[in-house]
Parts: sequence; C-alpha cells; structure tokens
Amino acid sequence: MKKFLLIFLLATVSTLFSQKTGEVREGKVTFVSSQNIYVQFTTTEGIFEKDTLWMVVSGKDVPVVLVNFISSKSAAGNNIGEVKIEKEMILRAYPSVVAKKDEKIVEEPVTPVITDQPKVLPANFKPVEKKNYRGRLSVQSSSDISNITGSPGNQRWRYGLSFNADRINGGNFSFSSYTTFSYLTRDWGREGHDLGRKLKIYELKGGYAFDSLSFINAGRFVYRKISNIGAVDGLLYERSIGKKWSAGIFAGSRPNMLDYGYNFKLFQFGAYAAQSDSLGTGLMENSIGFVNQTNDFKTDRRFIYLQHTSNPITSLSFFASSEVDLYKLEAGEGKTSPDLTNLYVSTRYAFSREYNINLSYDVRKNVIYYETYRSFIDSVLFNETLQGLRIGFNTTAIKNFSISLRSGFRNMGNDARSSSDYGLSMYYSNVPYIAGYISANVGYLKSVYVEGLNFGVGYSRNLLENLYTTIGYRNINYEFNRGGSKLSQNIISLDLNYTINKAINLGLNYEGVF
Repeated sequence: MKKFLLIFLLATVSTLFSQKTGEVREGKVTFVSSQNIYVQFTTTEGIFEKDTLWMVVSGKDVPVVLVNFISSKSAAGNNIGEVKIEKEMILRAYPSVVAKKDEKIVEEPVTPVITDQPKVLPANFKPVEKKNYRGRLSVQSSSDISNITGSPGNQRWRYGLSFNADRINGGNFSFSSYTTFSYLTRDWGREGHDLGRKLKIYELKGGYAFDSLSFINAGRFVYRKISNIGAVDGLLYERSIGKKWSAGIFAGSRPNMLDYGYNFKLFQFGAYAAQSDSLGTGLMENSIGFVNQTNDFKTDRRFIYLQHTSNPITSLSFFASSEVDLYKLEAGEGKTSPDLTNLYVSTRYAFSREYNINLSYDVRKNVIYYETYRSFIDSVLFNETLQGLRIGFNTTAIKNFSISLRSGFRNMGNDARSSSDYGLSMYYSNVPYIAGYISANVGYLKSVYVEGLNFGVGYSRNLLENLYTTIGYRNINYEFNRGGSKLSQNIISLDLNYTINKAINLGLNYEGVF
C-alpha cells in the first residue's frame, strides 16, 4: 500500500426543510452537473427556492437536493445528502400552499401515497403555512495519513454557513448568504498567513421588492438571468414589462480572480432583457445582455451574451448560451471586431418514459473552481472531457435497473490528435435479499495528454433506521503521454451517515488509496 487517506466528517446541519402538505409530486433527474442537479416536473407550482427534494431510499424519504432555481416545469439545486444522484432517478417534492389571510391553519400529518389517480384531499384539510426562513451549519474535519513517511499529513477544517429569509416578517425585505471558512492546521502561526484566502463568501445578498413588478438586490450574488457573468459585488435592479418581458441594470465589481475576495478595481456594469413566452405546447425564455468589464477601471472586455431555453414539446428540451466579445485587449492593444468566445448547446429528447437521448456541444472556456473536492485524477478527467461534442443514452426499461451510455469527442483545431472518451454506468435498486442499490461504471479516455481506463462499483443501503452507508471500490490506470509516467490506483471508500434528528446529521468517511 503506497498511501491511504482518512477523512472524518462531522456535519451539524440545521435546515428547515419544506413541509409536506399532502401532495406528492414526482420529478425525473434530467441532468447532473458539477454544481447543480436538474429535475423535471409536470409543473413546479408550489415549489420554491430553498425547498427540499426527497428520494425514497429503503422505504423512507431522504433529503437529497436543495432547490436554487425554479422554472415552470423544472427545478435545479445542489446535493445536500450522501446519496449520489444520477440521471433518470425519481425525486419527490411536497409542494407548499400558503393559507389565505383569514383562514385558520391546521397542520395534520399526512402519509404520502403515490397514485396515478388525482389526489383527493380530506374535507377538513387545511394548507400548512410555509416557513420563509431556513439555515444550514456544517463542520468538517479531514486528515490524511501516509505510510510512506510514517507520519500524519495534512489536517483540514471547513466550516460552512448558509441562511435564507424570504419576505422577512411578511415585508418586502429578503436576505440570503452562503459562506465557508477552511484552513490547514499547519498554516496557523505561519508568517504571512492570510485569513482572507481561507474565507469564501459565495453569496451575501439583501433584496427589496418595491411591488410585484420590480425589485433590487445588493451585495454579492449570482442572478439567474445573467448567470454567465458569475458573481456581482454591487447592485441590480429589475422591472417586469407587461406579461412577457423584463429588463434590468447592474453595476459593481467582479470577485478577485486569485482568492474570490472583494476587488473594486474590477469594476463592471451592464444591462439585460428577458422574454418568456409559449412555444408549441411548452415554454420558452430568451435573454440578451450587454456587459462592460474593467481592470483597474480601464475597459478590459466588452461583450454581449444570449441565452435560450425551451421545451416546444413534452419530450424535447433545448438550452443554448453564447458570448460574443465586442472589445478586448490583446498584447496591450484594444480590439473591437466581434468574436464568438463561448458557445454551449444542449438538447434532450425522450422517446418514451424509459428511453431518452441527450446531445451537447461545448466550446466554452475552462471554468475556474475556487473550492472542489475532486482528486487530482478526477480533475484531469473532468478537464479533458468538458469541451467538445457529447452524446448520451439512458434507459430504465428494466424494472429497478437503469443504464447510461456516454461518449465525447473533441478537437480544438491545434491539438496534435483528437480526444475521445466512452463510458457506461449501471444502477440496480431494491436488490433481492440484500436490499439497497448497487452501482457500477467504467470509462475510457484517450486525449493529447492522457490515456487509460477506470472502473468502479458501489453498494448503498440503510444498516439501521437512521444509519445509511455506502461502500465502494475504484480502479484507475492512466498513462501520461509526456514523460511516459503512469498512474495506477486502487481506491476503497466507506461512507456512514447517521440522522440524529430532522435537523442534525453525523457523517464519517474513509478513503484508502493503494
């Protein structure tokens, strides 16, 4: 054994999940990215930002997704549990209904029932008033130990805090925040130790709604209609125009590129407009924006971006985004000719409930992650497969069994050779006799820099009523073309998650690299 990694995770979570009000609505996972999980519903009425999506695991509901974005028929959010979410998985939502002002609110426990027939509520059922605030606190500690040196390696601590309050005290003010503080214990006491590099403020936003048509945001935030430009440290004002149009302006600065801190010298401003309309039997949203970004208050980049999303028929969804530079600096000189710098197109078609195919084309610039838990080899694989043409096929035709096939191709024009990757993933739930679910995946990558194969298997289930566990094995064999170096690893992992109560979880993770 060359080395092994021991990770201890203590997560104290205080989250006010969305309350279950009697209706059970199922949605299907359509796409899983590094940041969000996308779930499609027949309608998202009654589902709000910061609500929780659930998954049935061994007969009980487990919280898995915290909703961050909502459209008319889909929701997107980040994974908040230990369950690995994959395409085609079925998640549950429990839509919330706010009682009328003069109604007496009565909360009754209702056991969710899945049925193809319309849900009939009891005659004495009253809607449950929805909480308009929620928070989450987590504490994590991870340590690695190597038997090569015979001594402990790094110990890392990470604290995370998020809090959201909508319509505080029923008024027009809202507040949301998400902050992390992480460090290595060996850094304390070092000369030049920079606390600012350890503190990451991803969101710290206050909002005020003037009326039902206009609002203002202030602080640090990422807004859905201009999400391509990333976080804004400043102000944003938006107003609806009629039933279909909305327009807004913003001004502020971009986060510092090195540590995601505040840097007013990276001043930026812009404007945008968005249109929502029907298309076929579905909906469509188009947006266009103009952005001027500076460096030390001198124009560094000026561009427009366009974004389109639609589902013209029930079985087809489409998304596209692009950026066209109007002005940029090259070798210290300004250039004003239009230049397409980013393009991403994605579409998904469902032949039936059991079969679907997705296709994407990506020539965006590489994304910079300020915080990630990817290992070195996982980062290599992600970067090598991010761009290019990708196609995937998924099926759930066999009961309790799903299969996903994927492949990708890339050539940036000046590459010495084209890159390609292929993969297969399988999931089997409700395994006879042993319960739980089993996953398996295999992938092959051949690019300019690396070539090799990786595969893995995993098994998850509830050991006890409140104790959920996952064990896994991965094998990685890669050869790097430059220098002829090789990477060969056997990785064993064990995850335990204990639910103390609705608000507190305790987790333990071990990963051994041999």
